[in-house]
Amino acid sequence: MVIAHEDMHTKNLSVLTEGETLYMSPLYDIATTAIYQGSRETALLINGKNKNIRPQDFYVLVDLLEVKHFDEEVSQILVKYTHKLPEYFNKIEKLPDIVFYKRSRTHSPGRKPRLIKSISFAERLRRKHQERMRQLDKAGWYKFI
Repeated sequence: MVIAHEDMHTKNLSVLTEGETLYMSPLYDIATTAIYQGSRETALLINGKNKNIRPQDFYVLVDLLEVKHFDEEVSQILVKYTHKLPEYFNKIEKLPDIVFYKRSRTHSPGRKPRLIKSISFAERLRRKHQERMRQLDKAGWYKFI
């Protein structure tokens, strides 16, 4: 949810067992879809929503699954997302050019959108990261750090 992964669905979630204890397995098949126009935070509904997800939307699930240390886990994830992830944007910038294009919106049937603006992949990631941090802050997530 933090990275805005529109393809997140139940087939991407697994649990590991150790005796009577259940653990979430590490995530796999995951990437941000926020860099594309019109994406949602997640395809998986959280408290009946797939956007503007707030910490309290997780509380029923946290209680039901007896999740311990929710606040600490959220804090660790947000610190990494906020401070560690941007380090990778600089590394991506050193790769050969990967260009993203913004498409024009079409309001006429049969008219194809045209490419109107280009931006580097690293810069697109940076901008979406900044935008996502503002969204998370507005939704109340940064109270954990």
